[in-house]
Amino acid sequence: LSLFELFFKRASSGHQEIDQNRVNFVELENLAREANGMLDQLQKSETQLRTLTETIPDLVWLKDPNGVYMFCNLRFERFFGASESEILGKTDYDFVDKELADFFREHDRKAMEAGGPSMNEEEVVYADDGHRELLETVKTPIYGKDGTLIGILGIARDITRRKENEDRLKESEKKFRDLFNENPLSLWEVDLTNLKTLLNERYQSGDAISLELFDRDPALFEMAIDSIRLTNINTATLKLLKFNNKLDLMRRIRSILNNKSKDLFKKTFVSIARNERSFTEETELIRADGKLSNVIIQCRVTDSFKKTIVSITDISDQKRAEEELNK
Repeated sequence: LSLFELFFKRASSGHQEIDQNRVNFVELENLAREANGMLDQLQKSETQLRTLTETIPDLVWLKDPNGVYMFCNLRFERFFGASESEILGKTDYDFVDKELADFFREHDRKAMEAGGPSMNEEEVVYADDGHRELLETVKTPIYGKDGTLIGILGIARDITRRKENEDRLKESEKKFRDLFNENPLSLWEVDLTNLKTLLNERYQSGDAISLELFDRDPALFEMAIDSIRLTNINTATLKLLKFNNKLDLMRRIRSILNNKSKDLFKKTFVSIARNERSFTEETELIRADGKLSNVIIQCRVTDSFKKTIVSITDISDQKRAEEELNK
């Protein structure tokens, strides 16, 4: 080959290599642009996740299967009294006493063994200011796409105030129960929600709820009686009606009604259908020994109809005294 031919051949070969390199460069450039876009999205997602975990009031953290911290939020930093950079790569044993660290680790294991969320309560002291919180903690194992365990995600919520409110409510309910059971007046606690539903259904079907309706349809009266749920009665009620126990009276509720008290119940059902809330009536009840007791029944229906208190006052002695005076 002449010098010119050799130069031309090399030049042609060089152009082909340059063209191929250009193609490769364009492909690399496209891949780089795509990778940068994915990286931007990943960084954006990580920023959003970080913002979320720093915004919520809960403690959030992630440990590897060996209990080594991989992530935690600002609220958790306050608990340990250390920054995230000081916490990552360390375990509970580096920040809390062994007993509490063992407790944390045991619940980590429970979550891993369960293969799903595990919940527990724990009282902790914050290292940053020394205040105490009762936490409701949920720990969940996190798995990779191949099923490999990545770690344990923990989220803990302060339930101190909720627990205090629950305790106050329990104490209030206990006081109510004590007053209810020890009251010398006969007291009944009844749930009228099913009764109200029954009456509403009959009204919507076109029936006017009236005394005449109950006289015309005795089965409706029986259904209305059955719909009343007697949830509690006190000791004074058993004494008044001469029953030995609450269950016996609850089972034999129809046995204490005569025609006069049945008429009172019908009248009360009509009043409830009209959304009246307060009733006071005089009637008679049949005691377990077969004798009659003259009583005044007072009832105040709650807005929900669920928890209604009925009081019964025995006026038998007063009635007998009046009858003696009228002789």
